Amino acid sequence: MSEQADRRVRIRVNCAQYGGSPISLFAMYDPGTEVLAIGRETPYEAADRPGFLRVTTRPSDPVHDAVFTEDDVSDAVAAFFDLASMGRVQFMDLARLNPKGKIEQDGMTESGVRYRLSPDIGNGQVAVLIAALFARRQTRIASSSKFMAQLMTI
Repeated sequence: MSEQADRRVRIRVNCAQYGGSPISLFAMYDPGTEVLAIGRETPYEAADRPGFLRVTTRPSDPVHDAVFTEDDVSDAVAAFFDLASMGRVQFMDLARLNPKGKIEQDGMTESGVRYRLSPDIGNGQVAVLIAALFARRQTRIASSSKFMAQLMTI
């Protein structure tokens, strides 16, 4: 397996607390290029998915690596806008999942803009925001690991 393939992060987001039927969204993120590819949407899948970062909105899911809560919304929106503004979110055949039109500014806080999601936002659109948030977190992890490796050579 190539080094480039090794660093790609496969993400499954289970989302069930917003509009429409509960779904699972599958995406892949490459920290080297910072591209988030939104691959497919399926009916909700709570079973284990080895090799994937498993994020959910339901803490009761039997297998998950992280839980997304309402406290994460502003960070998820910021991560999405950051990636999207550079053309780094690729929807493949799932353009209907683009959440951009369902996000509203809701004032300012000490840390920046506060966002609110439209009441009619769908689970798939929220799942894209969640994928963007966890993709951004992977970039930070990859950067920290690279920095630590460089420190070890000093």
